[in-house]
Amino acid sequence: MEEYIGDEFLREDQNVTKPDFRSMKFWGMYFSASWCPPCKYFTPKLIDFYWAMKDKKFEVLLVSHDYTQKEYQDYQQTMPWTAIPFKNQEKILELTGIIRPMQIPYLCIFDGESGRKITCQGQQHILQYGEGAWQLWENLAQENKLFVL
Repeated sequence: MEEYIGDEFLREDQNVTKPDFRSMKFWGMYFSASWCPPCKYFTPKLIDFYWAMKDKKFEVLLVSHDYTQKEYQDYQQTMPWTAIPFKNQEKILELTGIIRPMQIPYLCIFDGESGRKITCQGQQHILQYGEGAWQLWENLAQENKLFVL
């Protein structure tokens, strides 16, 4: 998946280099928008999870579905992780087409080492299990490794 995410990234409204997702245990692709009430509910929980798991090598990439640059900037600045820039709508549409989120918020979790998708139920896992979602993802990642041909 990493090959599809491009080369332009923002963090706290500053251009940054591409995160080294391969060095992460897990990373999440987070589809969200400032105008979305469920996103407003979930994003603070994801921020808490992010800080709790940061030392375990966890990163998030925001794929915003905001309508304006101002909405995007205001929302993205509340998050501690990297984002696809608003101006890169082509990349946002490409990633949305590949992942096909059923709704937002939508959080897909990837194994950093292999790059394989672990689950696209990251939001539900965090809401249901809190920090315990990490162990669930470790179990799912281990299962994925068993079934690779």
